[in-house]
Amino acid sequence: MALREKQIAFEPIALNLDGDQFKPDFLAINLFHRISVLVKEDLTVVESLAILNDREAKYPTPTQSIPGETYL
Repeated sequence: MALREKQIAFEPIALNLDGDQFKPDFLAINLFHRISVLVKEDLTVVESLAILNDREAKYPTPTQSIPGETYL
């Protein structure tokens, strides 16, 4: 969702969460079985917040909205 919001091109890969994350093809990318995964050049990022921070640093505009953000 964040990549779409920031209008960043990406290739989505659909997984069925009833076991696809444990198959050898996915384990080759992410040994932790976690979703989301960002693969770019020679770097694989498997933590959602790290992915968001990486994309925000590389593509600062448009500004990323934070769900549930509150203002005082």
